[in-house]
Amino acid sequence: MPTDANRRAQAVRNLLAQYQAHALLITHLPHIRWLCGFTGSRALVLITPEAGYFLTDHRYGFEANQLACGLRPHIKGGSFSEVIRKTGWLDSARRVVFQPEYMSVANFELWKDSFAHIDWQPVEKLLDHQVARKSAAERVAIAGAQRITDLAFEAILDTVNLGMSELEVAIAIELAHRELGAERMAFDTIVASGPNSARPHARPGSRCLESGDCVILDCGCVYGGMASDMTRTIFMGGPTREMRRVYAIVREAQECAIKQIGPDVDARAVDKAARQVIEEAGYGPMFKHSTGHGLGYDVHEWPRIGPDSEDTLPLDCVVTIEPGIYLDGKFGIRIEDSVRVYDGGGVLLPNSTRDLICL
Repeated sequence: MPTDANRRAQAVRNLLAQYQAHALLITHLPHIRWLCGFTGSRALVLITPEAGYFLTDHRYGFEANQLACGLRPHIKGGSFSEVIRKTGWLDSARRVVFQPEYMSVANFELWKDSFAHIDWQPVEKLLDHQVARKSAAERVAIAGAQRITDLAFEAILDTVNLGMSELEVAIAIELAHRELGAERMAFDTIVASGPNSARPHARPGSRCLESGDCVILDCGCVYGGMASDMTRTIFMGGPTREMRRVYAIVREAQECAIKQIGPDVDARAVDKAARQVIEEAGYGPMFKHSTGHGLGYDVHEWPRIGPDSEDTLPLDCVVTIEPGIYLDGKFGIRIEDSVRVYDGGGVLLPNSTRDLICL
């Protein structure tokens, strides 16, 4: 549980006045974990001017009663909207703020039908700014997750061999993370070899590693509730001249982006720094995704670092920087690292080498 849970609950309650609302509904589980430390798979938090309520089902009764964050635990079966309707907590409410990006249309219709007297006010990114600024304990957990990924990557370099399938490499990566203490993987591990590496989010399959392949390894784990996310591109045998050139361009693009990082920096400026290097080298159309994203309770958090982003980087957030170049039918190269934003700029968290690796 966060040591500053009561302060966080008060910060959330302050949003009621900001949006002139009578209640606030939090449905995104990572945000609920940020607020009170709950680690289960089903919960809801309702904040009113008078009180805060934590709802879950009977599977998490013990955990709910251990949360010392000023929220009143309520353990009940059935739909949350029906439970709240029966309690009368929203009988006098006229405007309720909710997180639209984390509520399905069907669920929203259920809430509207249950509380026809309420004006439901959708507010996107409701808690994103608060969650993005990581506490000291959260930063320690992210560093711990990254340390596991660093060690797992080091171990995997002694395991990967010609003839292994992408899926076998992915399994070995995930096993190494678990043996090193990871709670779980943060996302499905990406292993993309040869022409598959030209697909930014290829899924590992039956293709076997061949001499001359470049191989994208994109992995991360969860430790202490926080995620890591790192990508390295390695080479099976000696890379071609073109592969070496593209690798150098991607690494330079990443370094230029990292130099732009600092508190209150426009995310578009960070993206532009990476994209400009790749465009000037003649590979602009081959950079097919945003430069990075926030990292923490989710592997993809606010802020987004892209060409059309309207976000700025807050102090003490952690973001990824992951430029890539993808040549259809040939190969792709991506390098990704997490960077903490501090008052002096940005500091790299991984210790894994970014030098070109040939196996």
